[in-house]
Amino acid sequence: MFTPPVRVRSKPPACTPGKFSCQKIIRRKYVRKKARHLPLVTAPLPLLQERCIATPRLLAHTLTQRFELHLPYCRIEQMYARAGVPLTRQTLSNWGGICADACGLIILAIQKEVFAGGYVQIDETPVKYQDPERKGTCGTGYFWVVHNPVRNPSLFAWHTGRVAACLESLVPADFIGLIQCDGYQAYESFSQSPRRQGQIQLAGCLAHARRKFFEAQAEGGDAR
Repeated sequence: MFTPPVRVRSKPPACTPGKFSCQKIIRRKYVRKKARHLPLVTAPLPLLQERCIATPRLLAHTLTQRFELHLPYCRIEQMYARAGVPLTRQTLSNWGGICADACGLIILAIQKEVFAGGYVQIDETPVKYQDPERKGTCGTGYFWVVHNPVRNPSLFAWHTGRVAACLESLVPADFIGLIQCDGYQAYESFSQSPRRQGQIQLAGCLAHARRKFFEAQAEGGDAR
């Protein structure tokens, strides 16, 4: 008897939208039987729940949306509102600050790894930002990036300026080695400061040097 082959149809992909849930945290209270006159002892809250109502999972999801997918807080606010949880962008922004404080040890570990080996590349990028004290206009801040081309990790930091003091907060006090950067004068001032003199050697950026050759060629024509 001939048995026809069975055709197995692949299932089409499906999507289950994310949803919010309420997690109950039970904090039991205790009293000493032999010292009932003393205050009650209450179990402590988890670390992040001491300052906000969001669970670590929701905080991680929010930061992923903001900093990995580059969604502004206003869009995340709209997405959460459609899911039935109205949260203001100010609340979401405050959550980002709370997480930054909680990740302090991780940031220090990244900084230690970046500056290990004695060779880093540093550059700063201007970024417009909103400041409540500047009505009708935006301020100009700088997004600093420190990269270790050998180990390949990077350290990111935000400052409202680009002076040598910003480098003091980025570079560890015990760092001795080579910093590759552009010709901005803050790097020279930083390397020649009394605390850093003799510890840091500056190396020019090859991309900036290449740019000058092309500018000179444009001004002088094809003459060589």
